[in-house]
Amino acid sequence: MAEDNTSSDSCCTAFLREFRLNQLGYTDVVGWNDDFTRSWLIKDRRAFLKVRIALLVLIFALFVWSSLDMGVDGDYKYWWIYVTHWSLLVELLYFASAVYTQWRAEEKGEPSGRWWVYLSWILHDIAYPASFFVTVNYWLLVYSPPLRAISTFTHGVNFVVILADTMLSSQAYRLSHGVYFLLYAIVYIIWSLIFHAAKATNQDGNRYIYSSLDYKEDAGGAVVTIAIALIGVLVIILPLLWMVTYIRTQRSNKSKLANDSMTNMPATTVDNLMSI
Repeated sequence: MAEDNTSSDSCCTAFLREFRLNQLGYTDVVGWNDDFTRSWLIKDRRAFLKVRIALLVLIFALFVWSSLDMGVDGDYKYWWIYVTHWSLLVELLYFASAVYTQWRAEEKGEPSGRWWVYLSWILHDIAYPASFFVTVNYWLLVYSPPLRAISTFTHGVNFVVILADTMLSSQAYRLSHGVYFLLYAIVYIIWSLIFHAAKATNQDGNRYIYSSLDYKEDAGGAVVTIAIALIGVLVIILPLLWMVTYIRTQRSNKSKLANDSMTNMPATTVDNLMSI
């Protein structure tokens, strides 16, 4: 099952379990119809599907808006160099796959082991921390006045959207799966080095993508920035996001136990409680 924390687990026990090697894989999706398509809070699955479609439309609107924002000035080719836009694209793909996965469950009743279930899980494992990482780094390292609406939406609202989906869903976020986000981050670092080696420039004519990654003028500073960012991901961001999801899982389990208790309670007892 994807949501694999039980209500009896202490936080420390659940945290330590995340470091087992068998947690790295994506093979345990036997209960995908519940784990990837059910909301512990929105009981009507079709209503939850509509919520996810709305979130998909919102992210798609942000994707189009950010593309047009650079495109109107003839700078669209530079849109692809930024990690913000990479992460926005991954988030868009995640919501598209999540909606498709849920639709297949509702309309087709598909069995487990389908490729789109794995795709949805992998994309979430990258998009969830990526959106938070991009938001934090933008406001700490990149932002300079004046404040622009598009910057707020692509460095904040995008994270709120995927956080809302995560908190509403029953899909697990394994701490060990943070390694896949780290691989994503390393790919971007390699891309920034290729960008520098090719003597490419951003839309302002600078020999770097971000000033904090200026390998030409401050290679040492760039290395320190990368090291701090990666350590921050390992020590702060991934455990924090896991903790948020763990708390949701505990609330979900308690809600399920309460519902099961009500279901198994004799009808006369339920009627007496309802009349109080």
